[in-house]
Amino acid sequence: MSETKISELDPMEFSDVEGLGEIPVAIGDVGTYRVKIREFAKRGYTHTQTTPADIWVINHNLGYRPHITVSLEDGSEVGCEKKYVNDNTVTINLAVSISGIAYLS
Repeated sequence: MSETKISELDPMEFSDVEGLGEIPVAIGDVGTYRVKIREFAKRGYTHTQTTPADIWVINHNLGYRPHITVSLEDGSEVGCEKKYVNDNTVTINLAVSISGIAYLS
């Protein structure tokens, strides 16, 4: 069985089903143990697009394909198409050119 490092796990694949503030993580032959959710929460990236564009290229360097929420500066969410170039870069395709914020976690 190959070993997976915690830094390689996608935090969006887990949930705090027991309400304990922790999630179970299985690492190779070591077994399952708990990892604090806040350790995953520290990882994230906020992209601010100041120049209106219909394609945003975001280099986040998180090392995984994050969950993405795009919003206008007033906080209203915007629908978009997300294309993961690799584990560190994503493009956001929008129907019109806008400026706004992308939250990656």
